[in-house]
Amino acid sequence: MESITLSKAISALKSTQANFFTIATLGAVLGHTNQNSLYKAIQRLEKSKIITRLDSGKYYYGHDLPMDFSVANFLLQPSYISLETALNLYGILSQFPFLITSISTAKSKIIKNIDREFEYIHISKNLYWGFVKTNGYLIATPEKAVIDNFYLASKGLRSASADEWDWEIVNKKRLLEYAKMINYPPFTSYFSKHAQI
Repeated sequence: MESITLSKAISALKSTQANFFTIATLGAVLGHTNQNSLYKAIQRLEKSKIITRLDSGKYYYGHDLPMDFSVANFLLQPSYISLETALNLYGILSQFPFLITSISTAKSKIIKNIDREFEYIHISKNLYWGFVKTNGYLIATPEKAVIDNFYLASKGLRSASADEWDWEIVNKKRLLEYAKMINYPPFTSYFSKHAQI
């Protein structure tokens, strides 16, 4: 990729006002229909540090590395930040988790990237709700982060030290409304035993 072509590539990437790209979206932006030439263009953009590879087929365009939560949303879609990460961010859980934890309807997995680990926990589509978009990423509300944690704990897939949490941040009315939406007896039992409302 010659400097003029590199310059055009940068202009094309800038014009999208996006930061995250897949191979397909890079192909569309750069105008490459031939896979071989597209891969060569991507390699040259990476070598020139114009784009950064985040995972297989996923790239970031920008000078500064993106926020971990935005990366988490992009690496596996659909997903939203939840569980220990959200609980810590809201101040409910004081311990800082190393993993960035998310909920997804996709298969559970861990992706290691940029000195971080991103954990995705599968949940059924009917439980994929209760999140908001803030600062460019999707995150569970405080109440849904509690529900997600309790739901997974009731299935034996997570632990929850709820007696050590700061419950002041949690909207108790909303928490109860959310809890009523979960039609799973072990969850109902777990919730009634551990929720501080």
